[in-house]
Amino acid sequence: MIPMIRLLFLILISSCALFQKGPDYTKQPVEKLLDALSFTGEGRGRLEMGEKSYVFSFESAYLSDLDQWGLSAGLPFYGEEVLIYKSIKTAAVKDVQSFEVRLLESVPVKWHKDFQTTSRKLVRFILAPKLGLKRNCVTQSAIQFECSLENDTFSVEVFPSKIVITKKISKFSMSYSGTNLTESFFDRTSLTLNSLDSQSNPKPELNLELFWSEFQE
Repeated sequence: MIPMIRLLFLILISSCALFQKGPDYTKQPVEKLLDALSFTGEGRGRLEMGEKSYVFSFESAYLSDLDQWGLSAGLPFYGEEVLIYKSIKTAAVKDVQSFEVRLLESVPVKWHKDFQTTSRKLVRFILAPKLGLKRNCVTQSAIQFECSLENDTFSVEVFPSKIVITKKISKFSMSYSGTNLTESFFDRTSLTLNSLDSQSNPKPELNLELFWSEFQE
């Protein structure tokens, strides 16, 4: 009888370990979590724009000598498309490549400029350590922070299993979120654009999910 009781106890302990929750992100410094958000590396992605959906592989990198961030996506039936942000330290809008054109398809033409400017500022915010720029975060509540980079301010929310960065632009809000934190980076991130015509029920216009298999330091 005693061996059987011990066996049942071991099974119970093993079961608890299998279903144990991951680390609570609210217990970690917000800067550490921001640094774990990836924008350089490679993996698989999924782009949803209205009724359209694309699945692709991608590679992303920041070239410090050119001050240029880029993402290359291999889209089925379309081939390789690229998104390149030049002069990312200043978030200046220079040139438009094929993948950015595809993203703009989901945005009303009158908001194209705001989308382009804000998306570059968001990338600069995420890449701040690589750019030698300093982010400053001020605590607003237990889960809310206001983080600034030079003249740009972002709202950051930290939940037990998710971090969300949001920037409102005119009638839209752009968010970048991270889940599934590994030892050094979030292996799943998502860029979402919501229409704010109805504050009570924001409408998703675009969702770009990135599943990172490798993170570039």
